[in-house]
Amino acid sequence: MEVQYALEGTAPFRESLKDQIFHVMTIHNELTVHYLMTEEWSEEHGIESMADIAEKKPPMEIAVNTEANLQSTIAMYEHIFNEYGFSMDDVEDWGGSVLRGNSGIGMDALADGRADVFINGRFMPDSRLEEIHNNRPLKWIDIDRDKMSAAAEGWDYDLYIAPAGISPFIEKDSATQKMWNALQAGPHVSEETVYKFLTAISKNVDRVQSIHSSLRNFGPEMMVWNPMNLPLHPGAERFYREKGLID
Repeated sequence: MEVQYALEGTAPFRESLKDQIFHVMTIHNELTVHYLMTEEWSEEHGIESMADIAEKKPPMEIAVNTEANLQSTIAMYEHIFNEYGFSMDDVEDWGGSVLRGNSGIGMDALADGRADVFINGRFMPDSRLEEIHNNRPLKWIDIDRDKMSAAAEGWDYDLYIAPAGISPFIEKDSATQKMWNALQAGPHVSEETVYKFLTAISKNVDRVQSIHSSLRNFGPEMMVWNPMNLPLHPGAERFYREKGLID
């Protein structure tokens, strides 16, 4: 969604960057938003779902990403909160507090009792969250599938139904969203640089896939996928055309 804001010139961008951002490749579509709460907090306040939070307005210590990370704030929780009629300001008015930081900081807070609720992107399943769950039991916050779909579609992300048992704290099929990660370049990057980069990557797809399970689907079809419909960088256009991936 940072790309959309950049194209529009929406704050924090000072002006539109239209015609200044070009698609090079998409890397994966596997970043999965985790909506978690501690079992202790859930039982104390009778919370099973986001609807319960909206209705009961419980005090909470919530760990989310930094405000500068637009994808991890606006897309991961602000739009979901909006679907249920409340905001982070409301959370603070209910007596809660917000801990902002990357997912590692949020998980540390979950582990040592400084956070009741965690909303951030991780891959699924996640060994660190499972480790935390073994010592401080976690529960998934149930979110209505239609509301999740509406929030995800607003930014061209995918509704994802996490299957029961994929993680120990997911006891039933649960709605969330998957987010893609892509590489873009500006017009100052030469055609030859991008072309050579993509050529080298394409010759080592197996090595890329071996880096992490989230990259298991990496390959030419993933690379050429252009979720924001950005103009292709000239080097990328040349590469994908030679490979027969575009007309």
